[in-house]
Amino acid sequence: FQRQHLRHNESYFWLMPTKRDRVPEYFEKLPLNIATEMTVALKLTNEDYLLYDVYNPSYRHGGKLNVTYMGSWNVNNGLNVVLTQYKYKRRGNLYGLVLNASIA
Repeated sequence: FQRQHLRHNESYFWLMPTKRDRVPEYFEKLPLNIATEMTVALKLTNEDYLLYDVYNPSYRHGGKLNVTYMGSWNVNNGLNVVLTQYKYKRRGNLYGLVLNASIA
């Protein structure tokens, strides 16, 4: 689950259900990046979940895990997403992360 060869980029969509009341700490150790498509579903009851968008601006460069409330799901009302911005606009703040770059 935490190995580097797992793909946590936009090519794969991850839905990670949990019975915990918050996003588990082990997500901080996953090699996530700004393009990650991962939703953590916190189970409230058998019919209700809170959904969170989870990513890291750059795990490889010491970025910090970002958890954003994205909505909810329940049996009666279905999916309710409250996010309104495009993914990269919403994730545009890199929180002072220093990236390496080169110009050719």
